[in-house]
Amino acid sequence: MSKNSLLQLEVDILDITKVMSVLEKTSEFVDIIEIGSTLIKCEGINLLRILKSKFDKIPIFVDIRTIDDGEYDTKPFLQNGAAYVTVLGESDNKTIESALKVAREYKGKVVVDLMAVQDKVSRIRELKAIDVEFFYIHNGFEQQAAGKNYIAECKEIVSNFHDLKLFVAGSSSPSVIQDIMTLSPYAIVVGGEVISATDPRGVAKSINDTMLSFLDKKAV
Repeated sequence: MSKNSLLQLEVDILDITKVMSVLEKTSEFVDIIEIGSTLIKCEGINLLRILKSKFDKIPIFVDIRTIDDGEYDTKPFLQNGAAYVTVLGESDNKTIESALKVAREYKGKVVVDLMAVQDKVSRIRELKAIDVEFFYIHNGFEQQAAGKNYIAECKEIVSNFHDLKLFVAGSSSPSVIQDIMTLSPYAIVVGGEVISATDPRGVAKSINDTMLSFLDKKAV
């Protein structure tokens, strides 16, 4: 049974041996692999090439967080097989348009990260007008520490659109996953709780099962 929403695993630790070990243990449950922003800064395109070679059936999401010179920044990653690259929502529209142009050339996707965008509904509306399809909603580290409720924010955003493709930061908590699933996200993104687990395979399987069980309940 298809989950409809995809499960995306973010890896953003600087221990490459552990990254590879976790991905090998969890790949059967993961629909998208994300190379996190710190990891891609440190390891660069070489890591993308390694993951593409090792996990050739799983799309790779590269969190480069471009804010300037969209074509120049995104092209090397798209050329080397990235399925998704991120551009910050606060970027100039021309930056985003230039990234979209390259993505179309290499059959990749641009995901606009809305972190720190104050009026997300207005910005999404503006970006959809220039053919942006994908958006990423999550809390930054400092926002997490402050306890900001991004899921409530997601619900407000989704209520304004009927065809939004959202990447939404998730959790290993079944109640949080089910809450996010009510938004019909394009992908639920998990990371630290899987990476740091003593049984990462078990945690990834549990999240996957929760996503499937939500659809089972919905179908009843």
